[in-house]
Formats: sequence, structure tokens, C-alpha cells
Amino acid sequence: MTGTAAQSHVVRIDSELIPDAVKRAAGILEQAGWTTRLAGGAVRDLLLGEAPHDWDLATAARPDDVGRLFDVAHDVGAAFGTTQVVVGELPMQVTTFRKETGYSDRRHPDHVVYADSPEEDARRRDFTVNALFADPADGRVLDLTGGLEDLEHGRIRAVGDPSDRMAEDALRVLRGVRFCAQLGFVMDPATAQAVRAEAGSLAMVSTERVFEELSRILTGPRPLEGIAQAEALGVLAVVLPEASAMRGVGQDAGFHPEGGVGAHTLMTLGQLPPNPSLRLAWAALLHDIGKPPTRFETDRARFHGHEVVGVEMAAGVMDRMRAPRRLAKDVSWLIEKHLWIARLPEMRVGKRRAFLLRDDADDLLALYRADSMASHGLIGVLDFAAEERAAMAEQHVPDTHLLSGRDVIDAGMAPGPPVGEVLAEARLLELEGTWRDREAALRWLSEKVADQVGE
Repeated sequence: MTGTAAQSHVVRIDSELIPDAVKRAAGILEQAGWTTRLAGGAVRDLLLGEAPHDWDLATAARPDDVGRLFDVAHDVGAAFGTTQVVVGELPMQVTTFRKETGYSDRRHPDHVVYADSPEEDARRRDFTVNALFADPADGRVLDLTGGLEDLEHGRIRAVGDPSDRMAEDALRVLRGVRFCAQLGFVMDPATAQAVRAEAGSLAMVSTERVFEELSRILTGPRPLEGIAQAEALGVLAVVLPEASAMRGVGQDAGFHPEGGVGAHTLMTLGQLPPNPSLRLAWAALLHDIGKPPTRFETDRARFHGHEVVGVEMAAGVMDRMRAPRRLAKDVSWLIEKHLWIARLPEMRVGKRRAFLLRDDADDLLALYRADSMASHGLIGVLDFAAEERAAMAEQHVPDTHLLSGRDVIDAGMAPGPPVGEVLAEARLLELEGTWRDREAALRWLSEKVADQVGE
């Protein structure tokens, strides 16, 4: 943990790390008579030596006061006293100190009462490492819940009574898991007990928020640890039962020495490259969800058609979580093709090269690598793919089509499905080096259409 502590145990953030715009915003509020502190994740991240993603200020000023003090101010959470202000070009959220009571929907407080000090505000926050405040002017940290000690020990601990905090907002059950994975921390035993006890309450949380938290775990630095903890605490069975069902499903030891389907999936997540794309991360988690329902025994455990069933199941997961349609489509394609890479050397040259030019080819190759390294470890086909790409670069293989549908019609073919068939054949030929320029392609097209029209 970075920061400096004097003999009086005062901890300070290096104020040079706080943007001038944040200091100016806090100064405007302070000069108007309102106590203002940097709050939450930004304080935590700065103490850990990380760059904050967002800048949040907590203040005694009411939203109307904030709106009058800044030229650019937008109400983004009237019920919770939150205003977005822009100073220079930096947006930040300014939230009034508050107390909260009653959470009848297990997500939002029924009553919000504005407060005048960070002491009152700290008690309503989720975890101690997120309940730290700092003076933007001199970096002095105010710790009212033991967050500094928890940072030192790498611990996620709920503010106050863990059961109360989880009962107030069910999403905290999943957020606690996410913070552990994000920061590489362990969960305080009492907090873990409360998470386990309240896991079922996640069924009351909107699927969009669950999807967001899971996505942050999957694309973060420790997806294996995050999903493993979610499974161990009973969270995964609630939010993603299809993935939890893989636990304990046996596989043939000759093909999968790492163990069952659940263990293999976790190891696959652990083999992902740093900061994977969202589609790759979700595909890695879901690539074998079709195995439990397709498992049968012969001479060994088999899972015929598990990728086909997996595509259908993944589509159902994405739909239930209201994921973006393009993401859902991309994840399904990666799952459908995740075994396909092994056949790359056997493919027709043009088909192989067409795949390697796709914008999602790298993700499929990465999924194959992670999947293989989590089982048999045989990834020679990836060397073959790299060699093919090198050859394509040396031969200046075009990454765009030389011919269009309009070219085919102008050559004399009537509009319809055959136009697409001609274009597909043309693309394979140009990728195989049959021609390198548009003029040669047009000559081929003229002969091709003449032959077909003549038929």
C-alpha cells in the first residue's frame, strides 16, 4: 500500500496523484462552506498504487447547492443526492453525505437522509476499503471503519454487521466476490458467511446488474479466482446455474488429466490472456456448459454434440441476462467453433485464410489455447496458424474483397442467391493467390458468369 504515515499515524495520499480538476472542484465546495472529501474507490486505488477509473467526491453540500456552484452540472441520481459535474474536461460525481434506511426491494434504500459529515456517510457504505475518505488538498486519509488495516492485510470486510450490509443490498453479495478477484484480496470470514447466507437474494437483483458484475470478474485480472469463489460461496448456483452444474461432472482422464468439467473450466479461465475481450471471457466460461446434459458412458465419458447444445444454452444465458445481441452472437460463434481450430491444417487454403482475416480470429485462437492448456496442452496448431499468417503477409494477401455483388450483376447475372455463391468462390480463389488484382478478378468473373448464363 502506498501513502505516507507520520508518527501520529496520519496516512496521506500523494496529492500530486489527484487531478487538478478534482482539487478545484473540492476547493469550490470548501470555499462555499461545505466539507468535501475524495471518497470510495479512488481513495482505495490510490493507496494501492493503482490509477482510479472514476473520481467521486462526497460533500455536505446538497444537490441544489452543487448545481449552483458549477457551470456544468447534471442531476444523475436525485434520489441519492448525486450530481455529475465537469471541471475542465474531467467528469466526476459529487454526492451529498447521507444516511440510508429500509431496503424493501433488497437493492435500494427506502429513505435517504442527507448528513453533514463523512462519519455518518461511512456507516452506510458496503466494504471498509470503499469507506475511506481523503482531503484532496493535502491527501490526508480519514478512516472510520478500519479500511486501512484491511488494505494492509488484503482483506474484504463489510462495514459494520456483514449480515446487515448484505441484507440491505443483495448485489453486495456479488460485489464482494468481485472485489476479492479484482484486488487479489481474501474475504473476511464473517463477511464470507454473510455472503453465503444471502446468496439466494441475488435472484431479486436485475439480471443486467448481475451480468455487469460477472463481466467485470471475467475480464479482470483473476477470473479463475473470482468464479471459483462465487462457486464456493453458493453465488454461482444462483446467478449462473448452467455453469455451476459443471462442477463434479467427470471426464475421461486420458483426455482431461486436470479433472472434471468444472475444474477444466476454471483452469481455462486461468489460461486467458490479460484483459481478455468480453466475448472471449464469456465464451471461456460457457464453452463446455453443454457437457453435463450430453454426457454418456461407453468405454469412457463422452459428450457428443456438446458444442451444439452449448451454443443453445449460452444463447439462453445471454438472453436471460439481457446481454447485447452482438455479444451473444459472438459468444455463440466462439463456443460453436472452439474445437474447430484443430482442423485448421486440413482446410482448403482459401477457407483457412478467410478465417484468419476475421476480426474475431484472435479470440478463437486464444480460446483454443486456453482450452488446450487446461487439458492436454497440445497447441502445435497455433504455430501453424502463426506461420500461415506470416505467409499471408509476405504474399500481400488482400484483406478486402476485390469483387462486389454489383460487379457480378453488371457481368450479367440476375440478382439472387447465386450471386453470393459466386462471390464466395471468388473470395476463396483470391485468398489462394489465383489473382492479385481487380483486373484479373474481373476477367475471371466475366468467364464464370458467361459459363453459368450459358448453362
